[in-house]
Amino acid sequence: AKGRYERIAEILHISLSVLLGCGFFLSLLLLIFARPLSLWNSGGDSFLCLLGIAPALFFVSASAVFRGYFQGFQRMTPTAVSELIEAGGKTVLGVSFVLLSLKVFDLSAQTAAALSIGGITAGIALGTLYLFGYYLVSKRKNLLYTPPSISEEREPRGALLRSLVSLA
Repeated sequence: AKGRYERIAEILHISLSVLLGCGFFLSLLLLIFARPLSLWNSGGDSFLCLLGIAPALFFVSASAVFRGYFQGFQRMTPTAVSELIEAGGKTVLGVSFVLLSLKVFDLSAQTAAALSIGGITAGIALGTLYLFGYYLVSKRKNLLYTPPSISEEREPRGALLRSLVSLA
């Protein structure tokens, strides 16, 4: 909004670092504590489902950054397309995994549920990969903005991080 285009890449990198770090940490935490959580929550029945959904925390963190980046340029198409890919992937993969696990491989209902959740995670990953690919193409082709050649006065990265955290 202020036309400080040199800060865009820096804000993106800081946001990616923080949110990917948080997403990775929370995914790892859920993987580590999946067994105790499932025992507490469902007597152990949800263990495989928790393992299947854990990576989604990482992918959702990444997609949030890229969606915010594109929305900052008032480009809603990448967000809309990624949401369609995500929803389609969740539906097609989730249902396919359940049908295959129950009808073809004759697996237990718990395993089928976990594979369904894995399909949901895979759909989220596909939407995130689309956003990342769109970002790489738009960056290479300068589709969103052309950085000015004039050097701007820059505040330290720590101050920028504090500003982003306070906004969040």
